[in-house]
Amino acid sequence: MSTRRRLVGIVGASAALIFILYSAYFGGWPDPFGDPTLFVLSSCVVAAAYLIVGHLSTAEHPDRRIGLLFSVVGYLYLLRSVGYLHETWSFAVGLATVSAYQAALAHLGLAWPSGQLRSRFEAALVVAIYTYNVGHNVLLLLFRDHQAEGCATCPENPLLVDADPEAIARIDGVSIFISQLFTIAVVGVIGWHWRTSEGYRRTSMNRLLLVAVPIAAYSVVVDLTARFEPDLPDELAYAVAPLLLLSAPVAQWVELRRAAVARAAVGQALVGLDPGPTPAALQDALRSAVGDNEIRLALRDGDRDGDRAGYRDVTGVDVDPGRLPPGRTAVRLDTRADWVMVVDAHLADEPELLEMVVAAARLALDHARMRAEIGAQLAEVRESRARIVQAADAARRKLERDLHDGAQQRLVTLSLAVGLARAGLPDDDAPTRELLDTAAGEAAAALAELRDLARGIHPAVLTESGLAGGIRALAERSPVPVTVAAVPPGRYPASVEITAYFLVAEALANVSKHAPGAAATVTIGQGAATLDIEIADDGPGGAVVRAGSGLGGLADRVAAAGGRLEVRSPTGAGTAVRARLPVADSGAVTAPTEVDR
Repeated sequence: MSTRRRLVGIVGASAALIFILYSAYFGGWPDPFGDPTLFVLSSCVVAAAYLIVGHLSTAEHPDRRIGLLFSVVGYLYLLRSVGYLHETWSFAVGLATVSAYQAALAHLGLAWPSGQLRSRFEAALVVAIYTYNVGHNVLLLLFRDHQAEGCATCPENPLLVDADPEAIARIDGVSIFISQLFTIAVVGVIGWHWRTSEGYRRTSMNRLLLVAVPIAAYSVVVDLTARFEPDLPDELAYAVAPLLLLSAPVAQWVELRRAAVARAAVGQALVGLDPGPTPAALQDALRSAVGDNEIRLALRDGDRDGDRAGYRDVTGVDVDPGRLPPGRTAVRLDTRADWVMVVDAHLADEPELLEMVVAAARLALDHARMRAEIGAQLAEVRESRARIVQAADAARRKLERDLHDGAQQRLVTLSLAVGLARAGLPDDDAPTRELLDTAAGEAAAALAELRDLARGIHPAVLTESGLAGGIRALAERSPVPVTVAAVPPGRYPASVEITAYFLVAEALANVSKHAPGAAATVTIGQGAATLDIEIADDGPGGAVVRAGSGLGGLADRVAAAGGRLEVRSPTGAGTAVRARLPVADSGAVTAPTEVDR
């Protein structure tokens, strides 16, 4: 709303309230009604409530008529005060329009909550109510002489044709029936609107039903009081009873707050969700925040016979955005319309809320999609790294086998040939014997070095005896005392066995290098789907995992196998290296994969 329109609304409302004060206290308040204070106070409170809420509604939704209707009710409610001026025609205008605000209330109820009537029947009903509420009073003025009826301060009735109390009685008798008929019709249409409303609109209509009851009751009281003049205190009939009309502006104010609260609830719902929520979790959160239990998130189903127009919701039910139930609409959540959200069509009445719901859904789905893509990429990286490690292990096994079957066997053959040659020498050929002894020693040393090299490339004992045999062989060769507390006897995938073997080997090598006087304990256990490894020593501690170090390389290798490495080494309290390696099937044991030569 522009500043000029806001200023006009404030000035107009203030002028109207000032006018009622003037008309009541200085214009000639009728003597039979006594002190006007309670009436003026009640009228000001009711009219101000409608005018303020109308102003707020127009500021919040300038393109809707609901704010205008509230303002009209407020101004018409004050228009009655024109009749208290000491002027003949103002007196007639005040009496003719004394119940016009009731027609505006009916109009407001039928147009709730958008301010727009829904059918031609409703438009005709509203016109008939306005016509009746004004025309009935004008008809009465043709036959009513207020001065003759005892109102000494009332000015003359300029519309009086013939003072006829009987005609007035007959008109009142018919008007009671007509007014009640209109009341029933308005309440019935409002009830029909409530019954046919769903989702977000149903909440607004629930509130209107609570409003319609007291307003309808007040209208009945006003009609019966005017026709039958029961023995009721004037303060009750004309000052207290009108306060029932406050239910409508209060309900509208709650409606305005509900939209703001719903926007906040959407944001809070997203905050409360786990990062990258599933579409089902997001759908439930939006339903709860907006109050629309029929919100549906649907994904384009491109695999259905090449038909890219089909959608399925999070439960797998088909959704056709072009054939939705009445009152529902589909909103695109991305530029390609891969995702759509089916919401209450009346959310368009709250464009800011709808925009926030759509933005929240887009953000959450984009986050979930990015998490899925990153997760897929991370899984691909892990699989690729695992394949690289497996390929390297396979190459190491093949190289070890080639050394064992090739160079190592040739050295063994050479050693045998040297031994045979030495055995066939004459006893007096000392120089040749000495030369052959040297050759045999060199061949034995070369064979030992080649075996150590092959063991470092890939330990043959691991292939032959499994993880248990390999760990015990490491313990036997270790220069520091090693206790093997536990090792599962079964076989595991080659990648798991080789990773566990080199982890223990590197950890024992670190103990011998940095804590030569310490003793180590190796414990390997099998979990639900993991192999848990621990190498602990009672050395000085202080070990740190650094990039490029032996422990750093082990951490990389364990990570490549999908496991986790943890090193605890407080100064003066020893070192514990722990690793957890995943085993695809903890209940099955398998032999290492043979490598083709």
